[in-house]
Amino acid sequence: MKKWKVPAGISFNPAGSRKRGILALLLAAVPLTVFAAGCSKKDFDASACASACLDSILKGDDTAARQLAEDQADDQAELLASVRSQLLSERVSLSLGDNGDGPGGVQLSPELEQNYTTLWEDIFAKTDYSVSSAEKADDDSYQVTLSTKQLELYGTLQELLPEKLQEYSEASGTAEGTDDSGLYASTMLEAYQEALGSASYGEEASAEITLSRTEDQLWTIDSEDMNTLLESLLDLSVMENGLFNVDPENAQTEATPNTTVPETTGDTVSAAVGDTVSMEKDGSVLAEFSVDSVEVTDARSPYDTSNPEKVVVITYTYTNTGSEDPLLFDEMSFTVTDGDTVCSPYYLDDLQTADIAQQGQGTVTASLAYGVSSGCTGITIHVNNPQLDTPVAIEASVS
Repeated sequence: MKKWKVPAGISFNPAGSRKRGILALLLAAVPLTVFAAGCSKKDFDASACASACLDSILKGDDTAARQLAEDQADDQAELLASVRSQLLSERVSLSLGDNGDGPGGVQLSPELEQNYTTLWEDIFAKTDYSVSSAEKADDDSYQVTLSTKQLELYGTLQELLPEKLQEYSEASGTAEGTDDSGLYASTMLEAYQEALGSASYGEEASAEITLSRTEDQLWTIDSEDMNTLLESLLDLSVMENGLFNVDPENAQTEATPNTTVPETTGDTVSAAVGDTVSMEKDGSVLAEFSVDSVEVTDARSPYDTSNPEKVVVITYTYTNTGSEDPLLFDEMSFTVTDGDTVCSPYYLDDLQTADIAQQGQGTVTASLAYGVSSGCTGITIHVNNPQLDTPVAIEASVS
């Protein structure tokens, strides 16, 4: 799963330019030109530009953009729609993983992809924001303040996840010839839809974006500002911390690892390779976990071009000893560190994929690989499953 990134920036042409109402959107450092709402008037209206642009991209409502672009309304609407289409595509990819033949790729029907596109259109439509004010700063930039309420979609989805994983497990175990990837994606689509139908909003907050002028007289919205705004509108950080998108068939390759070194607290259990750790939830032991081996491998993947100096393979086992909900220890449960450096996952073809562990149905064995430096002699394996309350730190030598 790829981590979603907002496009590099959004730019507006100021009033008085010979080119009326130009908006430049930078995608992968390639500028595309679209006509910006509000910039064709004599006085630059930062509030109108920001509001109309966001309405077009997030809500799919280009009414204001068309009105402010005047005789260039069709060009304005078409190009803002292309920005919206790319953002929707990114969200669908985030939800489904890579749809292809590469590592972690899955083959999903066009109908299912379209259903996820419709889902994200509905999610964007429910975002709650309004432009409160726009103040001109001393450096000739504009500080645009927005009133926002965060759509708590993922907090709601978390509550539905155990039930949906159970449904998936039962269906994939009984339906002969079932396409597990498609079945899982369909199950999670239902979870998203149910969560969206009952999701609430957080308290009213504010977010700010700065419109600043470039050398070629375009007004830009910095990508960091856009990221901050989107986090104000949707609880993305919950998903990025690994509570969702845990496709049992491709969990190891589709996750987005945490790049922050975990803090060791009084609740952290210290262990060694080969130790079995009892893991709890609300004071009850629900699982047993162990890292069985940590080995350096010469194997390399033709798909992963990161080219690490050394690759270690971690093999681990876990058992559901008391949880009525299915348990899953995939890549999102792990952070591997070499001193103060977080190690990146490495995607080998022959790794054992993590699977759902049902209560009383035996032990699951899985493996993950990580790239480390050539001089690395030891790593710390931090295990923190969001379904449980027991963080674990395992020290392992690397030879």
